[in-house]
Amino acid sequence: MDSRKPGAELALNLRLLDHQIMGPEGELLGNVDNLLMEEVDGHWFVASLMTGPAAAAQRQGGRMGRWVEAIWRRMHPDADPVPVAVPLRHVTKVDSAVHVDESAARALAQTQGIELWLRENVISRLPGGLAGDDDDRGPVATHRRRHPGFEPDPGARPIGHLLGAEVRDSEDSSLGRVIELTATTDDDGTEALGRLRLDALICSTSRIGGELGYTLTPEGPWVVRRLVQALHRGDRLVHVDDLDLHAFLAAEKPEEGRATTRLTVRRNAEVTHPYDR
Repeated sequence: MDSRKPGAELALNLRLLDHQIMGPEGELLGNVDNLLMEEVDGHWFVASLMTGPAAAAQRQGGRMGRWVEAIWRRMHPDADPVPVAVPLRHVTKVDSAVHVDESAARALAQTQGIELWLRENVISRLPGGLAGDDDDRGPVATHRRRHPGFEPDPGARPIGHLLGAEVRDSEDSSLGRVIELTATTDDDGTEALGRLRLDALICSTSRIGGELGYTLTPEGPWVVRRLVQALHRGDRLVHVDDLDLHAFLAAEKPEEGRATTRLTVRRNAEVTHPYDR
């Protein structure tokens, strides 16, 4: 799939999160640990990617997330550290890795010392830790500087807050928990990926198909397809416009653990199986 084609659909959990970030010269620059979304003219867009302990801590949530972020802040050479956020206009290609341009690679490379040390020695030891397999570690840097254009927008919210959230219909019946989010590309006239319009979320009582990459399309051998279809027959796709994300994000308390608040589908919303979209 050409992820840069206007209107192309992208499964965010499958295609972006936890994937290796690679520079134009093949540099390994960490993993995509979180994504930032923001509201523009009443629509939600995925605008930036984040990497490193601070981003992973936001996605982990709860006491463990607070602990990781506190260690990151204490060990960071800056008095008030700010994680690097790479706008998606700097993403040049998405395949098995997420490729970024030279300016993004430069900003990320300057954070790699402390980020990689914490990933290897702290995050990788946590249950469900989001550590990568980076071999290009290098020495721990002793000085940091701000990176204009590569800092989180004050109004942006981590998309990790949505993953794992319980979804209920208007009758208060559970539809499962969010295992995937889909977005489509904008046409901004450039060759870069650009911001993504958040379209829908997929909720399920099973994670197996999502982890195998079969959330949106049944693929693989016949036996595997039938097994996944059986396990995920109760999956539901809900359009973002049929959810009150404002209320969810306002009530969400990441310090108590992610997905502490339910997402409720509006009355008369069209809820379908992902394969029927």
